[in-house]
Amino acid sequence: MQLYKMDKPQCLLYAAAMVLGESPYNLIQEIGHDGMDVVWPKLSPPMCYRSMHIQEIIDCFVARGFGLMPVEHKPLQAPGEGSTPISTFNNSDERFYHHIEGHDAILIGRKLHSSDYGHAWAWCHKSQTCYDPNGFLSKLSDYIITEAWIKVKMI
Repeated sequence: MQLYKMDKPQCLLYAAAMVLGESPYNLIQEIGHDGMDVVWPKLSPPMCYRSMHIQEIIDCFVARGFGLMPVEHKPLQAPGEGSTPISTFNNSDERFYHHIEGHDAILIGRKLHSSDYGHAWAWCHKSQTCYDPNGFLSKLSDYIITEAWIKVKMI
């Protein structure tokens, strides 16, 4: 996997490009926008930007014969107010890491000790390394992960 460093708040785009082994600029051309249009002008950056939607990213994977399988790190359920962990999973950490163990993925969450609203980065299962589009390599324990979008081969 090749590390790409973003110069704008386009972490989902860059994480997807790294997982696909594709240039982020090619994905921008394919999707038809770069996610940087201001669509919520009353909000400050980066919340004001259109951004990329995971459905646009899924289309890029499908065009190359791959799919993205979502896996929540700590799945919750709730009939109304409050929520509780899904009781059939005795160890949601073990389940989650088992799923990403053999697959590259886009991971979603935030950097540990950060108050950022959310972030996406690439996971390389071969090197067991996180490829952060902020321009550095790190390990899983440097993040609070909420979900993975795992790259899977389509039949």
